[in-house]
Amino acid sequence: MAFNHDKFKGKLIDLSPSNKESITQARRSSSSTIRPNRSAKYASHVLEELLTLAHEEHAVVRLISGSLNSDCYDPLASIAKDILQSAVSSSDNPRIRVILTNPDRPDLANNGFYQAIASSEAATIKVAGKSEDTNAIPHFATIGDFAFRFETKHESAEADYSFNNPDLTRDLVDYFDRWFDVLSPFDLESNHIDDSCAA
Repeated sequence: MAFNHDKFKGKLIDLSPSNKESITQARRSSSSTIRPNRSAKYASHVLEELLTLAHEEHAVVRLISGSLNSDCYDPLASIAKDILQSAVSSSDNPRIRVILTNPDRPDLANNGFYQAIASSEAATIKVAGKSEDTNAIPHFATIGDFAFRFETKHESAEADYSFNNPDLTRDLVDYFDRWFDVLSPFDLESNHIDDSCAA
């Protein structure tokens, strides 16, 4: 199932490289600008701001990642726990939904973000099957149906993001949900990947 990257072409407003203060300000102002995240250095902070937004808005988090890189995701374990605790105690029950495309990495067992979400009933982790071309699956995060971070170059963690862009976010949510509905749950203990599912 291919994602149409053309929807992002011509939409990006090319700004100077983001810094933490401008990323935070963009979240606080609900900026609809599509901003570049041109280094791994700021990837974790963009994701932190997106998760903060999810917590504030009681929104569903959808995330596709290879293996939840510890350098990027471990600092996010605390905000993930906050989201999940509010999900359990509130009637709107926000959830974190994750698709892993390469969960065999040895550090996943010690990954703080993974441990925070794997132990919660308000989170669901699934895995892309062995039969899927996992290199073709885009990595991204969405918050509700309004905010996103979409990796354009996975190797360098370059991405585009927006805190208020429902049109593009809905396309990503639709893509995610089509995959999520047919994939198998992930179990770290067995590390079994069911390759019978095809999206």
